[in-house]
Amino acid sequence: MKNKSLTAVLILGALAILASAADNKSANFNDQAAWQNDLLAWRAKRAANLQAPEGWLSLIALGWLKEGDNSFGSAEDCRVQITGKAPAHIAVVRLEKNELRLLPPAGGFPKDLLLDGQPAKEQALAADDADNPSKLSIGTLTIIVIHRDDQFALRVKDLNAPTRTGFHGLHWYEPNAAYRVHARWIPYIPAKVLDIPDVLEHPQVTARDLVKTFEGAPGVPQPVAVVRSGFRLKSGDPAPATPPPALGADTAEVLASLGFTEEEIAALRRGRAI
Repeated sequence: MKNKSLTAVLILGALAILASAADNKSANFNDQAAWQNDLLAWRAKRAANLQAPEGWLSLIALGWLKEGDNSFGSAEDCRVQITGKAPAHIAVVRLEKNELRLLPPAGGFPKDLLLDGQPAKEQALAADDADNPSKLSIGTLTIIVIHRDDQFALRVKDLNAPTRTGFHGLHWYEPNAAYRVHARWIPYIPAKVLDIPDVLEHPQVTARDLVKTFEGAPGVPQPVAVVRSGFRLKSGDPAPATPPPALGADTAEVLASLGFTEEEIAALRRGRAI
């Protein structure tokens, strides 16, 4: 009788272990499936955001403003030149001591130029960091003023930009759970904002030797600090071997790999989008 009881206990124990293993396997499968679904959803959202009417693929021109009057339109004498079907002279933005004002060109505002949905008229403009930033629109174009440090620029986007209409999706590697990193987010309390120089000189960054400095980077007179990977590999240190390329050095090659012709790339250059 004792032997039968012992056998029953052993069988029940084995079944419990198998059931636990099965539960763990099922939980792991569900976790991997949820991770993959989240990743694919993020990828789809990324592509949708890029192709949105005012997404980054619609950018066709960016022109920094100088103190004084800054004309913009398709004419060659415009401070900010916009290629495509834009009127020759759309308007003028006057910049005076960080104040922005919209002025009409010599022939007056185009009839279909709107400012915040209303017919354009001479008035103050608000940059993108204001509570209610101004937005100009004409035809398929939208134009805003961006404020970066102590500079202002016009950013122009076109619903029919070739970069948007010719977009055929992003190319990704297949999801591979082997590259999934498990981590736990621990917020810093109280919250603290660090400037980039402070980050580069942070004791942890210094102790881990996470910054490599290059002399003679293309187009940059001063030394350039490059952040190295936070990972350390058995195969060696993944430190950058060369300084970063000059701004826009690989733009044409990347656009060509996406299917853009030389003529389309040249048009983007003329419009100062690249």
